[in-house]
Amino acid sequence: MDHSGGAYLNVQAVWSKVGVVRLLQLLFGCATFSLVLHRAGFSAAYGTFCVFVWCFCFAITTLIVICDFTRLQSCLRNLSWGNFTAAFAMLASLMTLTACVIYPLYFVTMNCSSSDCGTRNHRLAVSICAGLLFLVYAVEVFLTRAKPGMPCSYMATAAGLLKVVQAFVACVIFGALATESQYKRYVATQWCVAVYSFCFAVTVVVIVLNITGRAGNTSLPL
Repeated sequence: MDHSGGAYLNVQAVWSKVGVVRLLQLLFGCATFSLVLHRAGFSAAYGTFCVFVWCFCFAITTLIVICDFTRLQSCLRNLSWGNFTAAFAMLASLMTLTACVIYPLYFVTMNCSSSDCGTRNHRLAVSICAGLLFLVYAVEVFLTRAKPGMPCSYMATAAGLLKVVQAFVACVIFGALATESQYKRYVATQWCVAVYSFCFAVTVVVIVLNITGRAGNTSLPL
């Protein structure tokens, strides 16, 4: 019997550079939201967003590791695996960067009194783990990015990565507008929202077409 995994298990995918980075993502992600749920705590929309980011990234990374290890991605006929993992790594980098800035800003410097040392220490630990989590996702983007002379997926190129950044920034703008009720009073602001919405929709379509592997079936210059 072949104990190395044979044709069914891809051990090399786990112990490669990218595989080790993804294992570190699972480690720091689990440590981050475990500390939050155990003692550090969270509240309001900011805290909910941070916990959602860490749990979401942990869940998708777990799925990616399992699929790579068991070769299940070969069964996903309607999914371009390289485009999907490259786009997710960039998205996770942006989301975890946002969370690792928001959490210490609202829960360490503002909402934690100096008298509660235990909670403050846990929140500091969460902030450190969150920063490390962002770094390992950024390392994956660096390792999987397009390199000159080598075949790669579109989402791993500079143009593909910028598409993810564009979509994320648009979501941040929409989130800020959702809490601002005055923008509907001005025609100029409404036109700005219309432009943002159009650009966001086109960007999402481009990303989806590439992730589903259908970009090559269109005549559009994607």
